[in-house]
Amino acid sequence: MNLKKMVEQVLKEFPKSRDSDQWLTLKIWAKYYPSKIKEEEYTDDQGVERIRKYVLLNDILNLPREDAVKRYRAIFQNNLGMYPPTCIEVVRKRKQNEFAWYRLVKEST
Repeated sequence: MNLKKMVEQVLKEFPKSRDSDQWLTLKIWAKYYPSKIKEEEYTDDQGVERIRKYVLLNDILNLPREDAVKRYRAIFQNNLGMYPPTCIEVVRKRKQNEFAWYRLVKEST
C-alpha cells in the first residue's frame, strides 16, 4: 500500500488524525509499520507499571516523514474537501497560516 492510501485510510478511520499531522504520522507508523515500534515496560514515579513505545533512530529513516504525510493530508482536506478537521480551532489556525504564507509570497515578488 502506498503512502497516499495509508493517509486516506487513517484519516477515514481515526477522525483525531484530521487535526494533527504529528498524530496522523504516528498512527501511520503504528498501523503500517508495527515492527519498527519497540516497547518496554517501566515503572513511573508513582509506582505504576507502564509501557513505553519508541522508535530507534536508525528505523526513523525507513518510516514515512511527517512532511510527506502532511502533503497528502492537505490534498485530501484542501483540494478534495474530504475528511475535514474535527476541531474549529485547527481550521482557523490553518487559515491564518495560509494567509500569512500568501502575504509573504506576495511581498517577495
